[in-house]
Amino acid sequence: LAFIIIYKNTPKIVNLSDENIKIKTVRNAFTINLLFLLSLIFITYFEEIPNKLIENISLTIITIFFIYFGNICPKIPLNRYIGFRLPWTVNNEETWRYTHKLVGYLSFPASIIMFLFGFYYNLKIGILLGAFIMIIIPA
Repeated sequence: LAFIIIYKNTPKIVNLSDENIKIKTVRNAFTINLLFLLSLIFITYFEEIPNKLIENISLTIITIFFIYFGNICPKIPLNRYIGFRLPWTVNNEETWRYTHKLVGYLSFPASIIMFLFGFYYNLKIGILLGAFIMIIIPA
């Protein structure tokens, strides 16, 4: 129900007209975030699946999410609900664009590093490393 309300009211949330092409990007971001959350919840409820398989599926889903988010990040309009909502990015549109463009550039290498490190070494450290690259560096 909340998803439907957010999806319908997206133009009001991001202060853009319904005809603006960026509304589609924001709606896609809401949808992917919901699918990401539901898929991880779904995976955690299957106790009969071996732990290593769950880790690999989770790592793959997180990697795909990071790549997709990095792809749409430069297209997200300035708003207070989606994207890097730091005080210095929300108050300045040029900083917002620069930060989100940087995330777009960093997402693919960070995702590959995260996937390889998580798959071959340690899942938690791999995810933390990927998140560090995508979140701390642009901030």
